[in-house]
Amino acid sequence: MNIGNRIAKLRKEKCVTQQQLADKLFVTDKTISNWESNRTEPDLETIIRISEILEGSIGYLIYGYNHKNDIENEIKIKLSKDEFIIIENIMKKMLNF
Repeated sequence: MNIGNRIAKLRKEKCVTQQQLADKLFVTDKTISNWESNRTEPDLETIIRISEILEGSIGYLIYGYNHKNDIENEIKIKLSKDEFIIIENIMKKMLNF
């Protein structure tokens, strides 16, 4: 399962249509469809907004698990994309050990 599948799963669990999610994100329903079909992926800022709207963890959306400690703190302080990439790389290295 990847990010698009997880967005669709959370969206359906919350009984939110693609159009409703699109309206809240100021994108088109086609954009949501493209994410959920894994043709494209949302950027980090949008992933954060999706997690807030669908009340899901950013860790779940990106990695597929609900690691609430470090990941949710990152959301709260709204890391820049570059900062997030650095932390993401560190976390990947830690998970490989």
